[in-house]
Order: sequence, then structure tokens, then C-alpha cells
Amino acid sequence: NPIRDRALLPKEIVASLFSNIHALLPVNTAVLEALEKNTDNVGAIFLENVSNFRVYSIYVSAHVHTRGKLATYVKQYPLLKHHLDACALYQRCRNLLLPGMMNLSSPSHHSFCSSFG
Repeated sequence: NPIRDRALLPKEIVASLFSNIHALLPVNTAVLEALEKNTDNVGAIFLENVSNFRVYSIYVSAHVHTRGKLATYVKQYPLLKHHLDACALYQRCRNLLLPGMMNLSSPSHHSFCSSFG
């Protein structure tokens, strides 16, 4: 995690922003591997893994709160904003980082934040 490794934010803030993201990786990996083996039965693959998707409830429930916190931290930590802006220049990073996530909401939605413009 470059944000943690470069100490762009204090460790406790990084932990609060990324909450249980490490729990999502095994679920994503398992589903991806199953899909790569058999694209003919996508529905069955998701049904087989439905109990594993519970870890997403924590991530999703914190989404709006995390967006607000991130907007505040970008203002407080200029190096974080610089890092996120630099990452946004790379195609492979777009929509993978939190600013990309923040742009997924429509401007009329109550959780939309324009702090990254």
C-alpha cells in the first residue's frame, strides 16, 4: 500500500479508510479463479460463493463515511492529494483508488464529493 508505505497518512487513518479490504481479496480471488475455469456457469459460481460475500457488507456500509473522511484527509494532507492525482494519470490505476471510487456517484447523489476536481 503506497499510502501506508510512504507514510502519506498516519497508520490509524489508513486502517480506517481501508477497513477490511484485506478480507475481500481472498473472496475476489476465489470467484475470479472459478470464473476463469468456467464462464458458462456464472450464476452457479456466485451462488456457491454467496456466503463469502458477507465480508462486503462492512466495506459497503462504510463507503459513504469513508468518502467523507477521504475528502477531509485530502485537504489536510497535501502529499496524499499529490499522490492520488499522480496515480489518476495512470490508466491501470483509474477507478482502483478512492478518488476513482468517489467519481462513481452521480453529482446529484447525497454522497457525491467534488473535492478531487
